[in-house]
Amino acid sequence: MERSIEILLAIQMIVVGISHARRPHVWIDLFVRLRAAGRAGVLGLGMFTLWVGSLVVAFHPSWSGPFSLVTLFGWIQCFKGALYLVLPEVALRLLEGVTHDRPRRFMAAGVVLTICGLAILLGPAIAAAL
Repeated sequence: MERSIEILLAIQMIVVGISHARRPHVWIDLFVRLRAAGRAGVLGLGMFTLWVGSLVVAFHPSWSGPFSLVTLFGWIQCFKGALYLVLPEVALRLLEGVTHDRPRRFMAAGVVLTICGLAILLGPAIAAAL
């Protein structure tokens, strides 16, 4: 089951990462709209974030080896989602920094997400080859 969650997370990270890198202004539009919707907007973001984190935490409880980073990522997403749901003002403050004059932040995040996703996806094959 742990490998299944790793693959699920890797696919999400790769696709979302490429999307961030190639279409940063679309992501900025999304977050600007969520911010404009106020607390209701960040509740949706918090629920999605908590959902992804909960899946990872529930089905990837491993704290040994390099793939413990997957578990850590899950817990970070759970914390972030819970924070957004319980304290939406915090999320709104964070979203104030999202503006169209800073697309490189989304592009950089996209590159990092894509690399992490590829590492998770290909890690076992690379380890076996060594």
